[in-house]
Amino acid sequence: MSALPETSALFSVLQRGELSRAHVERFAAERAACHGSLLDSRSTGGPALGYAEHVGSILKHVSLHEGRMVLERPRPFGRVWEESAGAASDVAGVMLELDVFGKSQLAHCFLASWLNQSGAFDALEVLRAQIARAALLAREPVAPGHHERPAARVTLPALLAAARARLEPSALPFLVITHGLSGSGKTTATRALVGTTPALAVSNDAEAHRLRFAGVRLDPGVVAAKLESLALRCMRSGWPVIVESCFLSRDDRQRFRATARAVGVPFAIVHCTAPLALIGERLERRRSFGSLFHGSDAEGAAVQRELAAQIQRTDPLDEAEQAQAVVLDTAAALDVARVTARLYELLDGGTPATWRSSAPEHPPGSQATPNC
Repeated sequence: MSALPETSALFSVLQRGELSRAHVERFAAERAACHGSLLDSRSTGGPALGYAEHVGSILKHVSLHEGRMVLERPRPFGRVWEESAGAASDVAGVMLELDVFGKSQLAHCFLASWLNQSGAFDALEVLRAQIARAALLAREPVAPGHHERPAARVTLPALLAAARARLEPSALPFLVITHGLSGSGKTTATRALVGTTPALAVSNDAEAHRLRFAGVRLDPGVVAAKLESLALRCMRSGWPVIVESCFLSRDDRQRFRATARAVGVPFAIVHCTAPLALIGERLERRRSFGSLFHGSDAEGAAVQRELAAQIQRTDPLDEAEQAQAVVLDTAAALDVARVTARLYELLDGGTPATWRSSAPEHPPGSQATPNC
């Protein structure tokens, strides 16, 4: 790879405050694609990126080039790690360095995006251990480049302090589910809340796609069982989780409410609504991109039939569910700060400060415009 301009070095971008969530999420998606062979149970494994002994210098080898975070290897190939542990070691290293640079929110978004793209939620079971291991094995603290200030240095004490902070869960787990028709804004709301809470996200569409790709028949209950198992994995590994799906059936909502009760964590519902005309417009846009109803193709008339069928089989929230729900009219811009505060009130019985104390900081700007 040809040398990239020094002005695009990631440290300079970090110092100018120009590294965005979009940059980090795209980088995470690309890392997940690179980790595919490691995470594929049918493969014999492949090389991880080989940074377990280079933590402290990972971001030194990343540049921002035409809106992308581009990684250059410090050596031709790293050592081979066991399947998910190897991928987890790479994720741990990136998160740890972002933490040291005061970008814990971006580290969280990196993890959430990587999980959504890879589906490797089992990595959560070893991630904190990998973060500690990465800090202990770090041998090459980052030295600033000749165009960078001395403050752009990752020291071993700083790495160890960041690792200690990650060893224990930063927040008590909780379980939140979404509710609403396709096109009502659930994806936008979930993404916004991942940026303002410590929660990870489990996506119905992503998991349905993975099951279908694996040759699994999507019989009734199959996707719901997968979503429940992943939510349990998140919570038992110490992470709060938002499960994004329509949850039109009261039985499905009660199933997840019972799961939260069994694990002993708070439960809430994010209920997304919008005028039917606007929902229809959003679904038509999604149809043109081939992302409608779990990726299936459909003609315009079929879209209206499916929407009508969803309306027909929707069980409205009962009184008990309404008491646990945040209602969002997604026809307007989403006030993320207000929604987050209301969600914490529901989760913590009216004392949201307990939950907010360990949540990631709000991203620049506090509103999001729904597009799905």
